[in-house]
Amino acid sequence: MRAAGWFAAAGVVFLGAGATFAQTPARPDDQAKRLLDDGRTDLANGRAKQGLDALQTIVTGFSTSAYADDALYEIARYAEEIEKDHSKARDLYDQITKKYPQGDAAPAAYLRMGRLVFATAASQAALDDSLANFQRVIRLYPESPSVPSALMAAAAVFRRAGRFDSAIDSARRAVLDHPASDVAPEAQFELGQSLVMAGDPLSGIEEFQRVRTLYPNSPAASRALNTITALYRLFGGDKPVFFKDTAFSLPGGDVLRDVRSLAVTPDGVIWIASNKTKSAVSFDREFKLSSSLPADDPQTLSVSPEGELVLAAKLAVKVGVRSVFSFAAPSNKPGVMENIDRIGAATILVSGDTLISDLRRKRVLRFRGATFASIFPDAAEREVIKLLTTPRGDVVMLRRDDKSVEIFDDGGRLISKIGPRGPGFEWKKPADIAIDAFSNLYLADEDQGILMFSSKGSLMTTFGSSDLRKSLAVAIDPSGAVLVYDDRAQAVVRFK
Repeated sequence: MRAAGWFAAAGVVFLGAGATFAQTPARPDDQAKRLLDDGRTDLANGRAKQGLDALQTIVTGFSTSAYADDALYEIARYAEEIEKDHSKARDLYDQITKKYPQGDAAPAAYLRMGRLVFATAASQAALDDSLANFQRVIRLYPESPSVPSALMAAAAVFRRAGRFDSAIDSARRAVLDHPASDVAPEAQFELGQSLVMAGDPLSGIEEFQRVRTLYPNSPAASRALNTITALYRLFGGDKPVFFKDTAFSLPGGDVLRDVRSLAVTPDGVIWIASNKTKSAVSFDREFKLSSSLPADDPQTLSVSPEGELVLAAKLAVKVGVRSVFSFAAPSNKPGVMENIDRIGAATILVSGDTLISDLRRKRVLRFRGATFASIFPDAAEREVIKLLTTPRGDVVMLRRDDKSVEIFDDGGRLISKIGPRGPGFEWKKPADIAIDAFSNLYLADEDQGILMFSSKGSLMTTFGSSDLRKSLAVAIDPSGAVLVYDDRAQAVVRFK
């Protein structure tokens, strides 16, 4: 009986111990790690709600876990890359740097904050803010894998700000100190760009050639080849030299009638806006007819800082393949808005704002989305028939009224004014303008062909007068070749 009781008691104790062992809670870090893995898996497989819920559980329920910063970082990335809510993403990245400054996600958060600011940096203050985030990565986390990217990004900020010596130093550090990093090809490319903009194109060519030699399979290698081709054409002799490419031909048909504008996107796709077809039509890199965008009375084409096509038609502006904006501005009656029904040109600024030329009011107007912001740069009358944004974020206007080209910064400060006459040139019938990767200006004159000017406004060369009968539109491709629409020949001519 006692023995039986003892065994019974022992069995109870044994079972109790087993129950206690089975119910021992997992450590918080282990739970957080499982939730992080689940959240990432759910996001990767399109289960956004479940994934975000799992990540948020870590942030709120396991805030002291070693994985809390990683969870918050994944939520921020989702806001930036999927939701496209950059303000929300920046706030979340900022939370990481403040709550978890010693976490492994902090340097990546600083890097992404800097990139978000730089993407729309249109003022010196914004450039400084962006640069400060990159420099925190470099200074506070010298062993982080984010350092090479931060050095390269800092070089891009310096270059846009015109601080070319600092840009060269930062890019060179990324190249020499981190040759095996994932961003090494892009860092080498950035070094080449900075050298060219600093006035040393031959050294720039050497760096672009190193991109091709050291990283032949990288995306940067093909861009480097295009850039080398363009630089040799511009700086290989006493002055730039362009020859007509007799082998070039676009099989356009009606597309090549009543052409209003040309543009070439960064991936080499050629776009033609034709009033005959009431559309903008694209040709792929093999010069085969591709997609089209309908447009009633198309006016101009340009390319946004993010590489999207900007199609200005008489009544609306299309950005990319989906976004279409119509606009209204204050009328002479207080509180009454009036639709803009004679759009002459449009461009997207680095800040994300849109500039449009209102030919009825003879003004350039600035919009945030479709909301009127201001007259740009001032209230003076301007009949602008082409608007462009330069690689540095400045605005270029071709005016029909006084036949000049004006260049302003994003804030509306006049940087320079060119033409219609100057040392060595006088244009009579300006029809269109284009900008290359080095901020050189190309002006199509109906009778004189193409006039090319440096970024400082001095005439570099002229070409095409004997090959073109009536130049109405001009664009630059990634290799620096110049495409010109000849209205009388109803053909696009390429000079290379």
